[in-house]
Amino acid sequence: MRTLTQLQNPFPRHGHKARAREERPAKRANITERSYIRNIVKTVKPIKKAFIAKVLVLCMVFAMLPVMALSASAVDDDDNVYYTVTADTVTNGTVTIYYEILDDAEPHVLDKDTTYYVAPNTKVKVVFKPNTGYHFDNAQSYYTIGQDTTEHRFSTANGAVNEEVTKEINITDDLTIHAVFATATSGGGGGGGGTPVTGPTVTDIFADVPADAWYAEAVKYVYDNGLMAGVGDGEFAPNAVTTRAMVVTVLYRIEGNPSVSGNGGFADVPSGQWYTEAVAWAEAHGIVYGHTDTKFAPNDAMTREQMAAVMFRYAEYKGVASATSADLSGYTDAGKVSPWAEEAMEWANAENVITGTSTTTLSPSNSSNRAQLATILMRYCENVVK
Repeated sequence: MRTLTQLQNPFPRHGHKARAREERPAKRANITERSYIRNIVKTVKPIKKAFIAKVLVLCMVFAMLPVMALSASAVDDDDNVYYTVTADTVTNGTVTIYYEILDDAEPHVLDKDTTYYVAPNTKVKVVFKPNTGYHFDNAQSYYTIGQDTTEHRFSTANGAVNEEVTKEINITDDLTIHAVFATATSGGGGGGGGTPVTGPTVTDIFADVPADAWYAEAVKYVYDNGLMAGVGDGEFAPNAVTTRAMVVTVLYRIEGNPSVSGNGGFADVPSGQWYTEAVAWAEAHGIVYGHTDTKFAPNDAMTREQMAAVMFRYAEYKGVASATSADLSGYTDAGKVSPWAEEAMEWANAENVITGTSTTTLSPSNSSNRAQLATILMRYCENVVK
């Protein structure tokens, strides 16, 4: 039996050295094992740290993916596309957008410091509210789509003093809004009245459109009514050739950029171009046809007889085409009108949409320019739509 001293010191004094010698190999073994384990830990720790770091980086990347996609208006693997809605100018009023045309849609106030991200083909309602004493100035306000710098009008006329103006836009690309609210000219005695608010003259808007030009009135009309805009830098470019893509795009935007897919089956209309959806829409409704089943020639000039045909078909699409036709025999070049365009030219001439280039010539194969397009659109609205 061991004594208390022996229990406290389990190795009896007389056997201490022997026991110690017996324990040394085991201790060395333990030391070797610990060293081995320590070396493994030293090796594993950096790997573990690197692995954890990579996991954290991946988590951050995945967390940022929605933001990255939104910021770049990019397409992700699930084909989720987001377009931006921004404002480069808002003066003397507020601009509020609604993502959907719903009574309970959440409003979003838009100013120069905010950007909203909207899915494609989302209907956006834009509400312009002037400050007290101001009115929405349609002549100075516009929006641009994507990289296209063409200025599009929001309304058909200036708003009344303190009146809200609403515009619905189908989002097909990044949307930038330029909104101006102007002061009203107050009139004589009490009771409200006053002089109607007028916008700037056409020369104030476009430096290259003289006030006495034969097309000045038409340019002002299409500008004020949001049918056409300038080409940038305060110019309208009245003599620039009107291409086939331009014409269908004007009509497409008048219709509010309705949702459409495809390219009309035309091999020379690539997807993603500023005119792609317009061509697809016009072809789907029989408003325009290609030179062949697969060739549209978007950059070709639109001839006067082609313009007549397009406007006639558009009138039919809108249900406002009359059976009126004119006798073209008084024009010396009437025989040069292509057979497929004869009915349309007779209708356009009868409705005073397209008249002669002189009292005796129609010039059906001549190219149309932007001044002529503006005039045709004004006459169409005044004489056909009424």
